[in-house]
Amino acid sequence: MEKRIIFLIAAAMFLIAGCGEKPIQDGLKIEYYKNGVKHFERNFKNGKPNGIAKEYYENGNLKVVSNGKDGKRDGLTKAYYEDGTLEYEGTFKGGLAEGVAKIYYRNGKIKDEVNFKNGKENGFNRRYYENGNLEYEINFQNGEPNGSGRVYYENGNLKTEGIYKNGKIVQSSFYDTEGNSVPE
Repeated sequence: MEKRIIFLIAAAMFLIAGCGEKPIQDGLKIEYYKNGVKHFERNFKNGKPNGIAKEYYENGNLKVVSNGKDGKRDGLTKAYYEDGTLEYEGTFKGGLAEGVAKIYYRNGKIKDEVNFKNGKENGFNRRYYENGNLEYEINFQNGEPNGSGRVYYENGNLKTEGIYKNGKIVQSSFYDTEGNSVPE
């Protein structure tokens, strides 16, 4: 995954974990930027982040909203660009990514679809060019490429296809922009 996505997931963890400060036992905790705009808001139950947690940009727009249960991410997490456009959405269960996480370009078109099971990439992961054409799709099992994978040119023609086994490519074919086979 990209550094930006890792940052968003870390931000969601930060929201749920409560910044490393001594947490309040129960209720809502709100923190503000120096300019008075709300920065964070978190709910606590029995001293652990629980329920909805939100982080805001300094302009007041929502940056991240996530759910937690007993101090772990649990449920839907969404992150937004500063202009309010959706950037990321994914679900967590017991602190681990679960199901399809989606990342969006600023124009609202889908950029990445990453499948998770028990916190590991599992199933087909896809990336799209900004024009909407598929850039690549690779099958994962337990966090490693396993099975088929394909990479496409921006015009939609196949560039490379291969077979992965336990994270290593064991067979591959290459094509030029016109779709003609190219020797390895």
